[in-house]
Amino acid sequence: MPGERTFTPIPFRAAAPGEGYFEDDSPIRRVNRELIVAFSGARALLVQAAHPVMFEGFYDRTTGMGDPHGRLARTATVMNTIYFGRRDDADAHCERIRGIHAQIRGTLPEAAGRFPAGTPYAADDPQFLLWTLAPLFESADLIHRLYVRDLDRDGRDALWRDYRLVGRLFGLADDQMPATIEDFDEYYAGMLGGGDLW
Repeated sequence: MPGERTFTPIPFRAAAPGEGYFEDDSPIRRVNRELIVAFSGARALLVQAAHPVMFEGFYDRTTGMGDPHGRLARTATVMNTIYFGRRDDADAHCERIRGIHAQIRGTLPEAAGRFPAGTPYAADDPQFLLWTLAPLFESADLIHRLYVRDLDRDGRDALWRDYRLVGRLFGLADDQMPATIEDFDEYYAGMLGGGDLW
């Protein structure tokens, strides 16, 4: 990824009340402050990479394969800043990432999964941005429900609303994301069973 090897994280600054995108009692903070949920990040990256266009097109253009631990650490830094840090720092991270995404585009050099050689890709395509966001939410939701406590329908819906804000920071419009948790579950099941993934 252009610029990724020289990615210098913005020093983390915890948000005081009113300084961040999320307040301390927000669902996204309550879930992600649980230490076990940190393991959801690695799972999310693996699920994201199950999309062959993203894997062949994006991961081949980034340090994700050669430096997976560094890539995971950079992702964790950005996400923790969005969840717990100051709004201006989160905005700076996301602006940089949107700029990097705008440079990653091309065509598949060879067939990948059901996608033929020549299939175009762009990292800022809403379908790929959504498939980046969805496993982040689903993995955090799953790990929290398995190892901390279950979330009822309204709890999951509120958590997904917080992740929709994260999606907006990365460039998704509201109408490009599932509106409710039921819509999300339908989308996610469709992705898992629809033939696009490896």
